[in-house]
Amino acid sequence: MNAHEFQVPDEHELIEFFGTEATERAVDDGYWCYEVAGAQGTSLRFSLNLYERSVQTELRIGAVPIATVSHEMATRLRVEGGQIRCEFVCSECRTTLTINAAHGYMPVWSTLRTK
Repeated sequence: MNAHEFQVPDEHELIEFFGTEATERAVDDGYWCYEVAGAQGTSLRFSLNLYERSVQTELRIGAVPIATVSHEMATRLRVEGGQIRCEFVCSECRTTLTINAAHGYMPVWSTLRTK
């Protein structure tokens, strides 16, 4: 894989995972954003940019944002059953984002140093 490539599922797979079409979309800019209701009054705003190789998650309770995480250097985003997994690779670390639809679309970010 080219180090500057960000592999993503087709739009149909993302719509199937989130159960809705993108709330914002700028195909020429490589940008998609999805918003879904989670568990216990939470919601998730998930966006990606192909050209910047970036992913952002914003977790909200009602209309109030409580956690926002943005990360660049994404290499692969894939849908595996009821989960989305995104991998990020830099020279000294690897980061993974996992979102499980069955668990209320709660994003789980983790980073490990590799050097």
